[in-house]
Amino acid sequence: MGDSITLKCSCGKLVGEIERSAANRSTRALCFCVDCQAFAHYLGNHETVLDSQGGSDVTQISPARIRFSEGKEHLACMKLSDNGMVRWYAQCCNTPIGNTMANPKVPFIGLLHKCMYPSEGESLDDVFGPATMVVYPEFAHGEPKPKGNSWSFALGVARLVKNIITARLLGDASRNPFFDFSTGNPITSPTILSEQEREDLRTRVGT
Repeated sequence: MGDSITLKCSCGKLVGEIERSAANRSTRALCFCVDCQAFAHYLGNHETVLDSQGGSDVTQISPARIRFSEGKEHLACMKLSDNGMVRWYAQCCNTPIGNTMANPKVPFIGLLHKCMYPSEGESLDDVFGPATMVVYPEFAHGEPKPKGNSWSFALGVARLVKNIITARLLGDASRNPFFDFSTGNPITSPTILSEQEREDLRTRVGT
């Protein structure tokens, strides 16, 4: 077991690592929101990214805990609307990487499970613990809808806020590999969907 967890895209052109210590200040959630489902459909790989009810397995950490070693030029991003989150992926194979806020001063990224590879014999549960938050279950497909524990959700939100504040105090907001701090902008210009494109995706989601 090393000091890091491998981060890479499906084709292996984009490679990096996540500091294992990030697990100490992380939260994990299953998100069923329409936007996360739309992102998977945008990439054309929703069948492998989403679970059977449309859920995304998201691990929330400080982006300062991520280092890219190969293929950073393959990073691309999109936004479902002008004010939406910045959704990152590897354009070489459309592997989803994670979601950040548009403001780099908020040291937060929600990493998608498809880009994380723990050591042999380990699972994401072993490293980060199981998902404790169920977000927007009303948009899940099928019945019964997934049910989260309201107490676990409240604790998860509180932990997330605490982690973001701690990351800011540690200076993580100035060590975000997804942003150019000379401009405050993402390292690559996001594709911003039109209202029609966004509605077409949401129609495909079918919630």
